[in-house]
Amino acid sequence: PPAGKTQQGVTERYRLGSLLGCGGFGSVFAASRLSDGGPPAAPLGLPVAIQRVPRDCIRHWGEL
Repeated sequence: PPAGKTQQGVTERYRLGSLLGCGGFGSVFAASRLSDGGPPAAPLGLPVAIQRVPRDCIRHWGEL
C-alpha cells in the first residue's frame, strides 16, 4: 500500500480457498469474506474472488 497506509492482512478478513486461475498479471483465488459470516468456527461469509498481483507488476499506487 502507499506510504502511511495501514491495512488488515488478507487472512484476517478472508478465508482463502482454491486457486481459480493464474496468468501474466497474477493469480485469482476463491475466498469468503469473514465479516459477512457466522461464528468463527463456521464462517459462512460472502463468496468473493481475490486477485494476488506481485508488487513488481504495480507501477503506481493510486487511491479510489
